[in-house]
Amino acid sequence: MDLIVWPHWTYIALAGVATAFQGWRGWHNQLVYGNKPRHQNTPYTGKQSYWSFVLSHCLADAILYVVSSVVGFASFFLAYRGFDEMIPVMKDASGGAVALLVFLLAVGVLGVSGQLPWLIQQGKLPGLPSGK
Repeated sequence: MDLIVWPHWTYIALAGVATAFQGWRGWHNQLVYGNKPRHQNTPYTGKQSYWSFVLSHCLADAILYVVSSVVGFASFFLAYRGFDEMIPVMKDASGGAVALLVFLLAVGVLGVSGQLPWLIQQGKLPGLPSGK
């Protein structure tokens, strides 16, 4: 299996546009909704300067959304390559290989749709203890 095969340029272009949108979405959402009080007992006091807020919150969220989107598109591509290689021998595919492909598809959907950053921030990932 040749792993150094680049996707078609349209896939890369679509991934670039979607990733740029997700980065803008993370930046914008943090800029608009980030200075609201997070909890009732710890209200936002407004003592943080504008640029400090932008660098510490907006830029961090934009980077998280961009990385999540790139991971989503990479997962979709790896799942596509895996299915492409498995189709001729699908009856001999192991359970682990199929589980990996399903995991890659799930991460792809969550990353591209912009839900992966929310799951990461909430700590609702498989294998992590719940925040109760």
